[in-house]
Amino acid sequence: MDGNRREGWRSVSRVPQSTVDQVLDVIREKPGVTIPGIAEQLGCRQNVLYRVIPRLITDERIKRDGIGWKVIA
Repeated sequence: MDGNRREGWRSVSRVPQSTVDQVLDVIREKPGVTIPGIAEQLGCRQNVLYRVIPRLITDERIKRDGIGWKVIA
């Protein structure tokens, strides 16, 4: 597998904006929620969140809160 294909596989651009918004909504409702908790709430697989969370951190929209996450005001 070439490097570009692998990079594309990990791309967060494949995650719909609606999913990103749903993740933010869950974190707003339950500050400190963990990735397994978000996955359970949304009914999705955790691997999707491992693409979304770094994007939200980079965009400075969330930060760690103990073992979970919270939205940056």
